[in-house]
Amino acid sequence: MKFRIGDATDAALCIALKHEFLRCDDAFNDFVASATIMIMQRENRRIAYKADPHRTRCG
Repeated sequence: MKFRIGDATDAALCIALKHEFLRCDDAFNDFVASATIMIMQRENRRIAYKADPHRTRCG
């Protein structure tokens, strides 16, 4: 796929990359918050680092 800097394709790709970066940042911040809470509640660290089954992300 050929495109030029600043054209419609370039702009769309930049928007997509920004969107994906922000989703990853949100997911990481959710992970940090959940793990911190579980560790503070003296949960097993192995359990704390697993996905929280009560929270799902749709995107």
